[in-house]
Amino acid sequence: MEKNRMENLSDGVFAIVITLPILFIKFPDFKPEAYEGRMHQYMMSLIPILLSYLLTFWIIGILWHFHHTIFSFIKRMDAAIMWLNLVYLLFVAFLPFTTGLLAIFSSKLFPLILYSAVLVLTGISRSALLYYIYRHPDHAVNKDILGRVYYNLRISMFGPAVHLAAIAFAFLSVVVSYVLLALVPLLYMLIRYPKHQDGD
Repeated sequence: MEKNRMENLSDGVFAIVITLPILFIKFPDFKPEAYEGRMHQYMMSLIPILLSYLLTFWIIGILWHFHHTIFSFIKRMDAAIMWLNLVYLLFVAFLPFTTGLLAIFSSKLFPLILYSAVLVLTGISRSALLYYIYRHPDHAVNKDILGRVYYNLRISMFGPAVHLAAIAFAFLSVVVSYVLLALVPLLYMLIRYPKHQDGD
């Protein structure tokens, strides 16, 4: 398979996945004459939905950036890279579903654990793809880039570790779990990548 075909498929998946969560926001079902009495209630009901949407949009943006960077390292595709990438996309594609559950049942334990677990699996599958490229340098653009691949592999492991912590803390405090979930994309944005990193 040609590299650009897999990139096009992946970008299509990301485009759909980053758009779907907004569909959980429903327009008000009351008539204009009921505006004064019900608009405040309607807007308050949107808060958990909007927060879950913003969190997921932010996370998917980070995941897409990671994916873009990973494919900038790849010169030649093989079956293993194709399947590892598809597994990564499989877990990414679960995010709209888990976002919907989180939006509707934001204070419940199971949706929060499921959301975090999907992020753990997404991070592990991303790390597996990076590890494969690192261990098979003939697939990399050149051997000089392997240092950047290893650097990104180390960074990639940070996300699943924090998301596992979010699952553990969910049994003690849902609020702490949400803080940890929001912390991951924030820290990824603050990470200083090597200069001239391909894909940035």
